[in-house]
Amino acid sequence: MFIGNQVTCLKILPQQIQNIVDLAAEHQEKAPEFLDLLNVIVKVEGLGLTLKRNQAYVMKYIMQDYNKLAYVLDQPREFRERILTGKAGLDHLKYLINLIDLLATCAEVMCGKGRGAGVKCTF
Repeated sequence: MFIGNQVTCLKILPQQIQNIVDLAAEHQEKAPEFLDLLNVIVKVEGLGLTLKRNQAYVMKYIMQDYNKLAYVLDQPREFRERILTGKAGLDHLKYLINLIDLLATCAEVMCGKGRGAGVKCTF
């Protein structure tokens, strides 16, 4: 429904974006598809079009739920290694990949493409 559909992506309300982020934080590795959905809402696939409005809301709500949503990033090194090697279960690995993909998409929008390798972006 959202894939490749700019009009539909722009119709989504901030509260709906927040609900999706909340669901991703609540279900974590059990439902990494919520992160995929957020990624599609931020960047229209096929067109390569980034929607800054949606990106701003996604990042705002991610930062509000950061501890729950990005739990895989704050784990001890040993657990992160287990995730990366698949020993912690493929669900954690899929979640980590989807989270990094979403953050990379948001960083691309926030920092801009083609600004040069020396640009430092923090959020």
